[in-house]
Amino acid sequence: MPRKHRAKLSTFGPKLFEFWRRALAHRTTAPCPSYKAAVRLRFRLYELRAVMREEEHPNAEGANRITLRIITNADGTASVIGEPVDAEFDGPLTEAGITVPDAPPLDEALFTIAEEDIKSKRPTDD
Repeated sequence: MPRKHRAKLSTFGPKLFEFWRRALAHRTTAPCPSYKAAVRLRFRLYELRAVMREEEHPNAEGANRITLRIITNADGTASVIGEPVDAEFDGPLTEAGITVPDAPPLDEALFTIAEEDIKSKRPTDD
């Protein structure tokens, strides 16, 4: 059952949308000062994806194809990593001789969110 009081798209910063867009193309790492900060970032990214799904946003399809995980470092810092869902299998499949023709360029229509679009959806201070 979906949450009843979920945030609106206009409450998310443009950098969160950009993280999803970049992670769709390749592994994207966001360093965080602590594990707790990484968990909060991952939660916010998950929340954005859920709102995109609920609002049937065109970028939801791309975000659905990304997996997120957290890695921790010995110095207490952590990172949120976003990458295409099956990226972990690329190496073994390539070693097995499985290849595909060059992929077409990333469909920019999948992630067409522009900062102006986000700002236009934010409430004004009138």
